[in-house]
Amino acid sequence: MYILFLNKNEQHQSNISQFQDNSAEALYESISDDVEFLKVPFNHMLLFSQSLMHGNRINTAHKTHWSLNCLFKGLMHPYAGKKLGEFFELIAMKAATKMSLSYVLPKEFNE
Repeated sequence: MYILFLNKNEQHQSNISQFQDNSAEALYESISDDVEFLKVPFNHMLLFSQSLMHGNRINTAHKTHWSLNCLFKGLMHPYAGKKLGEFFELIAMKAATKMSLSYVLPKEFNE
């Protein structure tokens, strides 16, 4: 896995819009001189902000690498479509969310 640390991340984030119709490979090629490849020892974990540009490369080693990715987000936070094998599981619901889910619109809104 590679990551762009904060000092390089800000510089490349300002150019991210030029890759909206391009591939992840094109983006990687443009930032490759500044990425840091991380080695996470067995039985350790890596915790970082998803706001830092990060990614991975095709595994060309002759052994399998496993990772488990966990994303914590607000229940009402929008998230783009999920892909095969992706899901969210509710851990806890805040009181404000419970209250807003039970809100009933005035009848005039249903007409």
